[in-house]
Amino acid sequence: MAFKRVLFDRIEQIDISNLTFENLRAYYGTGQAILLSGSGRNKKYGYRSGIQTELGDIEISVWRKLAKRLVIRNNDQKLLSCYKKWLKNTKNWLKPEEIEREALEMYTYQMKDNTEWYDYKAFNEFWENFKN
Repeated sequence: MAFKRVLFDRIEQIDISNLTFENLRAYYGTGQAILLSGSGRNKKYGYRSGIQTELGDIEISVWRKLAKRLVIRNNDQKLLSCYKKWLKNTKNWLKPEEIEREALEMYTYQMKDNTEWYDYKAFNEFWENFKN
């Protein structure tokens, strides 16, 4: 699959009314050095981290905000909490910000409904107990 090489660094650059699971799915992380200031030997660089989606390369904090908007729009806050709890229990080495990112990735991939996921049955049993 060829992805669009479009960079989104601000939420205002994206039409949020058309957000879907499919166009927010995280295919892989991106990164690039960016020139902050200076010239010649006095250049100062930073680093931009992003997520490649069908929409394009979205800066990671913007992607998180968009994914959370999708959660709210679909009234899936409890499901996102369940994904986080699942990750805390199954991948206890992850840092809190990594748990949130992975939970949002699981949400955009709709892992709860993916019968090919190796943890499909175990997670759905966990989800049934969690939501009650």
